[in-house]
Amino acid sequence: TYLGINTRLPKFSDVKTRQALAHIIDIDRIIETLEYGLSTKIIGPIHPSKTEDYNFEIKPYTYDIENAKHLLAGAGWKDSNGNGILDKEINGELVEFNINYSYNSGNEIRKSVGLILQEEARKVGINVSVIPEEWSIYLENLKNHEFEVFYGAWIAAPVPYDPKQIWHTESYNG
Repeated sequence: TYLGINTRLPKFSDVKTRQALAHIIDIDRIIETLEYGLSTKIIGPIHPSKTEDYNFEIKPYTYDIENAKHLLAGAGWKDSNGNGILDKEINGELVEFNINYSYNSGNEIRKSVGLILQEEARKVGINVSVIPEEWSIYLENLKNHEFEVFYGAWIAAPVPYDPKQIWHTESYNG
């Protein structure tokens, strides 16, 4: 499972902003409370059991609210109007840091992940709206990159596969 961020949107264009978002996601809490401790934290789409393909050198982001605050400040996010929500001037307009988190309706785990994200994001001054979408609409929005942040998952076979079809920019047809 993973959170997808639409990096084509100006508010997510700065790498420090995306890194900060990675630091506010408490993966260990999600694994313990929602997956009953039965999941494994990994980096990328390849499972560690595929030792010849998995890169054990890459370490996952840690849950670190203070580091997230530091990164957001470095990316220019601040609460200039004192309303508790970070903001930043983007393309000449003051933009408040609001995120729409989409998930397919009826999936309680994905909803719960969104609520955890909402709770943690509030600690750094980001407002997250958790938005359920009908399955067909959810898939269409993903296909057309009409999302801000979404929760996704798939089941991979235990045999080698080519992840290019999902992850490479050549596979984007929009």
